[in-house]
Amino acid sequence: MINKISNHAFEARYKGIRSGLITPLGVSLMHKKINLLKKGSLFPDVLINEMEEYAQRNELLDSNVYIQDNSIHKCCPSCLKAHTLAKARELEVEEDTITYLTKFLKGEIGHNGYYLDEDELIKIED
Repeated sequence: MINKISNHAFEARYKGIRSGLITPLGVSLMHKKINLLKKGSLFPDVLINEMEEYAQRNELLDSNVYIQDNSIHKCCPSCLKAHTLAKARELEVEEDTITYLTKFLKGEIGHNGYYLDEDELIKIED
């Protein structure tokens, strides 16, 4: 059953990639989602979408990697990690998934207890 769900989720995302609606980050996250599903844990699409939106709105200006319509977005990995973990807790994502996110996302969790989202400095809650 999980493999059937995994394949369906991947195919849906793949169609989105071909149409230009899904970023390379989204592709990577879908692979992580499939891995988690195979282990019996969930990685909600709403969290994947939030991560993609965060990366887009917090793109670093000195990034020199662009594909067509600016579909690759580079942001601070430490800020992305802090934001993702905060949203995961807000969404009450399973602890197994939070542990997985902590391991696979690069960087520290924010910077000295804070992270940026656009021009807002956000304190990391313990």
